[in-house]
Amino acid sequence: MKGFLKYIVVGLAIVVSACEDEDAIKFKLDDIPKGAVANFNTTENDDGFINLTNLDNVNLEFSVDLRNDLQQGDDGLTQGSGKLDGNLEFAPVNSVDIEVLWTRANGEKYTGLISSLTSWPATITLDTDDLIGAFDPGVITRDSLVLGDQFQITAGFNFEDGRKMPGFVTSVDGTPTIAFSPSFANQPGLVMNLVYLVTCPSDLAGNYTAELVSSNADPSNFRSPQPVTVTGSGGVYQLSDGTLDIFGPDFPIGLAFSEICETITITPGSVDFPTQVIYVQGPGTTYDPDTGVITFDITYDATSCCGLAGIQYTFTITPN
Repeated sequence: MKGFLKYIVVGLAIVVSACEDEDAIKFKLDDIPKGAVANFNTTENDDGFINLTNLDNVNLEFSVDLRNDLQQGDDGLTQGSGKLDGNLEFAPVNSVDIEVLWTRANGEKYTGLISSLTSWPATITLDTDDLIGAFDPGVITRDSLVLGDQFQITAGFNFEDGRKMPGFVTSVDGTPTIAFSPSFANQPGLVMNLVYLVTCPSDLAGNYTAELVSSNADPSNFRSPQPVTVTGSGGVYQLSDGTLDIFGPDFPIGLAFSEICETITITPGSVDFPTQVIYVQGPGTTYDPDTGVITFDITYDATSCCGLAGIQYTFTITPN
């Protein structure tokens, strides 16, 4: 099944002096007269993630500006910013460094420079090799990318008066971290950093038919075949009934699962009764990307209620 994963994590930031008390910071941009804020926006051409299964076809595209274009509110201030206008350049900026932080799945971190802008707004388009080229030679190769890696992109600033405000700074544990206060998170109209996860596309939502394959219990305990639905997106899903109606057609119990790079992982606790109906995933749980068929191999945990403990059953769901 052709899938699409939009895995963009969005935040915002204001670069502040390291000696500033973060707990005392309030989101009023007039209080930061000597800094700047970059506003990122992804375009319709942006994949939103890095497809590990097709690194030759990765397209990341976003715009960068030093303005907040929210409409003004009744008080005459730009909504959410406390400013009379949308200008986010509080001191003259010579150039904007588009910086990137590669966080490996094993926790290692490396920083790089994508480009330096001398005019804005600007639109930046990147492929896999552009990302790799942002780092020092030998730091990263295509072969070193693994599932769970992520790339975080933000901006640093070079001011006319010679000051430099980097996008990433060294944290107390000696590793790089984004240089903004969490006090400014989730403010409307400002996106200060973008995160691209190295993963695989996934789109399993839809209508299916569930059928019992085998069980150590009497097959008459189940309803097979039966219509079921899968809801969710981005690799995280819910099956409308993971019990094959063992409690009857009026008592479905949901099953949560994930699919990452064709691997299915079942959440043990059921959606509706997570401490009473507990699924244990078996080795026969698989996903066939060619047919779209998912096979669930399940045994009820020993602590499950209602006589379920120890019942094993295998069933398939087939796209309609």
